[in-house]
Amino acid sequence: MTEGHATSIALIMKALKQNGSPVAEFDVDDERTYFKATFAMMLTESEQNMARWLAEENQK
Repeated sequence: MTEGHATSIALIMKALKQNGSPVAEFDVDDERTYFKATFAMMLTESEQNMARWLAEENQK
């Protein structure tokens, strides 16, 4: 798989930023035998509230 003109990743990053989504994570091994992109799911407001509550409970 190749990215001929290096445009798609830039478009994805721009869309993620405009959407308020978390930044994508990219990984490649030293031998460049693979390329992995991870896109986090955007949480709804209630999911964000639950995540905050869980984080607070775990700190107690």
